[in-house]
Amino acid sequence: VRVEDGTHIYFERKELDEKWGGVGCDAVSVAWAASSESTGDRVERVWAVPFGPKGTELWSNKGVGEKQTALERLDEKSGVKAQVEKREDGYTVTLTIPRKMVMGDGATCVMNISVSDNDGGARTWTRSWAKEELGPAGWGRMTMKAAETQPATTRPAATRPRMGR
Repeated sequence: VRVEDGTHIYFERKELDEKWGGVGCDAVSVAWAASSESTGDRVERVWAVPFGPKGTELWSNKGVGEKQTALERLDEKSGVKAQVEKREDGYTVTLTIPRKMVMGDGATCVMNISVSDNDGGARTWTRSWAKEELGPAGWGRMTMKAAETQPATTRPAATRPRMGR
């Protein structure tokens, strides 16, 4: 997720408070549910907070909008990884989330990606790939397909060019 943001903000307090715009610092979140018919309480979410004092922090919670649960620090054993690349005009967060964590045993899910941006003010602004308040019914559908296998092609053996004939 590429974020255009010249001011990188981190706050120790990790509470979701709608009057302040959600989480109080810069963050990227990925939310998913098994299907568009899923209720908000079936939504899972991973948060990457890129500018922690010891580097990127990973958090998780459940739910949608004002009904989200409190943020909990994500255990390293979860398999979730984040890489942050700072740029002059912002930063890029690359999140790696285990397929089984998102898809379970299925091949489809619905997903939303959100960016929380605080430039040192009293309010954090959130931009989303899809409207967060619509919940899973309004999010993008993801389908995993097995890689197509291509038949191996055989090349003719290299031959030495013949000169003068």
